[in-house]
Amino acid sequence: NVGDDQMTIPLSYVIVEDGIMLREDPFTNGQLVPDEIMEIHLPANGSTYHLITNQEPNAPADPEPTAVLEGCVSGGEPASFGFANILNLANGPLSSTTVCLENVGSYDPNDKRGYPLGHGEAHNIPEGTRLDYTIRFQNTGTDTAFTVVVRDTMPESLDLATLEISGASHPFRVSLDTHRVLTFIFENILLPDSSVNLAASQGAIQFSINHDKELNPGDQILNKAAIYFDFNDPIITNLSRHTIDKEGLPTSTRAFLARQLAVAVYPNPSRGSINVRIPAQDIAPQDALVVMDIYGRQLARTTYAGAANGWDVSHLAPGYYLVVVEDAHGKPRGRAGFVIAP
Repeated sequence: NVGDDQMTIPLSYVIVEDGIMLREDPFTNGQLVPDEIMEIHLPANGSTYHLITNQEPNAPADPEPTAVLEGCVSGGEPASFGFANILNLANGPLSSTTVCLENVGSYDPNDKRGYPLGHGEAHNIPEGTRLDYTIRFQNTGTDTAFTVVVRDTMPESLDLATLEISGASHPFRVSLDTHRVLTFIFENILLPDSSVNLAASQGAIQFSINHDKELNPGDQILNKAAIYFDFNDPIITNLSRHTIDKEGLPTSTRAFLARQLAVAVYPNPSRGSINVRIPAQDIAPQDALVVMDIYGRQLARTTYAGAANGWDVSHLAPGYYLVVVEDAHGKPRGRAGFVIAP
């Protein structure tokens, strides 16, 4: 549920085995009233679906609520797996975080992965995507490891000012030197070897960071880490790779539609009567004007022609409201905020 005049699912990704496909048309439900439920029916053919919508601006929640459905099949059809993390699972408030770990079998236990993984062979991500890195390590030697050191040289493509350490599996010390080397030290970790205790032989580090704002579409973010077990030679992880998407992902179809028109409301603040002005070439007399509150409730409605000489909204309580412009099919074409003064 979103607090606006319309809910559009702007992205419905159908993830298939060899790539990613964007649906030709977004799902549109028209006007959603409070507590209304929008049902979306998708074929249970084993595909992985990402459903993303956009929240009302300034709402105290995730600005892009996301749902992922994976492994849903009917009959004996095969299912696709491993695609849930190619897009952000959440970009919500700082008070929350989302972690989705894939179950894997035979796999190098010393690795580094950046989430979202990105789509396509280049691991494309939209500009502005924050990266959540996880470094895993495991003692596969023949004796207990007393000290584990993880060194990760941050590339220039990452913005060190935005670095946040999320946590680790064991107590640690962390430092960052002038050469951009991020070092995690696990002293007296007493990590048993995997043949003695498989579960206890493993550890992990998590941190998040933004990419540099100066990156351009096509620029890459490449990163790997070195893991030291006591005095042994380092184990070098895989290369984590991301590319700033050249095309970008249209993650806000509804917001785009809602800002196509230049809408002016005056006086603002108002004492109960407002004027709405839109360029004549962009509006038809029968197009609707709707006043809504910040919860998406419709409080007043008229046509553009009906408001030509001013619109009396004196019944509204003091507060902040939106004027939404709708076409003949009920689709929003523009909006503007205004205030009713006490």
